[in-house]
Amino acid sequence: MADGVAIGAPATSGTPTTGDLPATRTGELALTSLMLLPGALIVYMGFNAGGYFPTTPAVGAVVLVQILLFRIMLSPRPFEGLR
Repeated sequence: MADGVAIGAPATSGTPTTGDLPATRTGELALTSLMLLPGALIVYMGFNAGGYFPTTPAVGAVVLVQILLFRIMLSPRPFEGLR
């Protein structure tokens, strides 16, 4: 640090990089709905026969499988984070 200025520090701008969250409104909405899905499924299963009868967990499982398949089909590298 020289005269209150950091030397060798990378200059950052206000623009997002490729590793940031989605920049579009549609991407933000999709990410928010995906994060809210587990809570919504818990509430749905809790109020629909308490999650005891097989149809309630089956609906939740079908929804989750559809989301997983949708991600696998549309993502360029769907298994990139798995190692």
